[in-house]
Amino acid sequence: MGIGMRTAFILAIITGILATGSFSNFIIQPAYAQSDLLIDLDGIISKLKGGDEFQDVFPGAPLTPFPPPVFPMAGSRVGIDFFDQTNPGFFDPGDDLHAEDTDNCPTSLRDGIHNNVLNGKIDCVILDDPAFPANPLINGRVVDCDLETGGSPSELYTFPCQVPNLTFYDEPEDDGVPNGHYDLGEDIVLDLDGDGVYDAPECPPGQGGTPPDDCSPLVAGSLTPIDTTMVLVAGTQMTAAWMIPVIISGIGFAIVITRKF
Repeated sequence: MGIGMRTAFILAIITGILATGSFSNFIIQPAYAQSDLLIDLDGIISKLKGGDEFQDVFPGAPLTPFPPPVFPMAGSRVGIDFFDQTNPGFFDPGDDLHAEDTDNCPTSLRDGIHNNVLNGKIDCVILDDPAFPANPLINGRVVDCDLETGGSPSELYTFPCQVPNLTFYDEPEDDGVPNGHYDLGEDIVLDLDGDGVYDAPECPPGQGGTPPDDCSPLVAGSLTPIDTTMVLVAGTQMTAAWMIPVIISGIGFAIVITRKF
């Protein structure tokens, strides 16, 4: 093989390698939705989120923003209010919720503030996580956003107040149709990606189980359900990736042969 042919052959190989690197940047990688944050599952049963046994929202379920499109009738009002304790204008860990309508909380007083000793009245706490002791829900704390009416007694928000991405799962009634407003105990969700549906968390690669509590490492010999569609797509991508250098090299050889003859 002459010097010219050897040089052309080397250039063909290098060209194939460089082209492979360039094309690999365009190979589509699988995308995963950002998981949403469950805020409350059990209403006034506990001051925390509540256990998994109270969860009704499921992956892909539609989410309704606060304030809801339908104002509840008497007897269905919860008086759910939001206290913006940390980062003003957003829901963050440490923020609180209560119910102050006597239809669902007979000890409460609907006055736009949190009562726990005033005149013997006690508003029912939906969320006041003790893991954030710097932000307790104290007596006399003024409501920042009435999540049913859109009012803001503290005037932190303009009317109608809307806490970004704070939503709830409007569970269907007996007739299979949601009633359009929040009922005490319905799941409250922070829709982090704002897509209007519940995106459940996923276990990291190499781990299985039900996230986030059971993301245990996979054990050899265990049966784990997989998405066969993604496997087929990945296999197609890998095949395409290996074919690219073969095709480019073939073009290089063709150039060498053409120049020779």
